[in-house]
Amino acid sequence: MRQNYQISEQFPSPQEEEALGFPVFLLQDYVNLFNSEKSICPLIIRDTNNQLLAFWIFQEENDCWFSPVSAPFSCPKYFGDINFKNLLQESKSFLRAKSNKPIRFVWNSLFSGQEQFQFSKIVKVEINHFMRIDKDRFAEKLPQKRRKQKLRALKRRDFVVEQIGIKQWEKIYQQNLEWRIEKGHENYIPLGRIIQFKSAFPNNYLGFQLIFKNQLIGNAFVVRVSAEYLYLYSLITNPAFDNQELSLLLYESIYEYAKSNKIKLLDLGTSMDSNGNIHKNIARFKKEIGASAIRKYTFEC
Repeated sequence: MRQNYQISEQFPSPQEEEALGFPVFLLQDYVNLFNSEKSICPLIIRDTNNQLLAFWIFQEENDCWFSPVSAPFSCPKYFGDINFKNLLQESKSFLRAKSNKPIRFVWNSLFSGQEQFQFSKIVKVEINHFMRIDKDRFAEKLPQKRRKQKLRALKRRDFVVEQIGIKQWEKIYQQNLEWRIEKGHENYIPLGRIIQFKSAFPNNYLGFQLIFKNQLIGNAFVVRVSAEYLYLYSLITNPAFDNQELSLLLYESIYEYAKSNKIKLLDLGTSMDSNGNIHKNIARFKKEIGASAIRKYTFEC
């Protein structure tokens, strides 16, 4: 017997967002802030008793309906008595009634769980790296003896890693941007937008700075996506110090922060270049600091 669902174009209530532990990227306040100039379609599915079963967000692009919308983790969130195949079928019918276009969605199994997609074609595959947070120290995660020795040597010197205070946020993020541009990084959030995010979600957007003799020589910015999930948005050091592997100190501090705050997963992001190919140097480095790789798929139906 076919289950009856109620599907509508709206967001869950703030009470539902809080009770069900919605990730920050799916919160209505976040989506409104990030997509103020875009046309989006939030889809909510309920059962006949008005209980929330599923929620995700689409954007109408030129050739398709696409999810996620301007965020790395806007995968569908679903609960209760609905499976993904039914969720997709209901969503597809609703969206195509609005505009008959193909549907594309990114599925990050770290964030959304494992599913089978024999009914959808794969249009893109990316490599994502992550670390599980457990009782081990960061140094114990390093598979190479050489890097363990390097980290110990760095910690014997006068380096300090500390969280970035709100008064320092703008200045240090601006330095982050300058170093990223100098190193040829193309994907970054503008300063004005990151300040908006920090102001709106001060407990979700966090930063770490690496200091040596009162000089800023590295920094990292992370997003606490949910209670158990931390996303590393940007980690960079002064290009003049690249040969010293100072990033190990920042990675260790982020890992230890995650462990002390009961976070279970640290996402290091994709390891792809601007042409859609695996960035072998980045992928190799992440593996060498103990990260594991997983495929992230874009599907179309």
